[in-house]
Amino acid sequence: RRRSTSGRTVRAESEVLTAEQVDLEALYLGLRTRTGLRSALVPAATAARWVAAAWAVERSGRLALTPEGWLRLDALVASLSRC
Repeated sequence: RRRSTSGRTVRAESEVLTAEQVDLEALYLGLRTRTGLRSALVPAATAARWVAAAWAVERSGRLALTPEGWLRLDALVASLSRC
């Protein structure tokens, strides 16, 4: 508690991510937001499949998940690693 009241950083632990892990985290973060992520980050055929299945919507060059897509987030991101 003294660290937080003194203005010093409070950190329990940290980890160093690889470039691949950083990219994966960016995908997860982007897909969790209402604005989604840039459509260019997802292969066009994959994005089209997600939209056709009503798992995502594409607008203004961004791909955002629908509530149904949010339920499948892990599987959708995993499918990107197979692209």
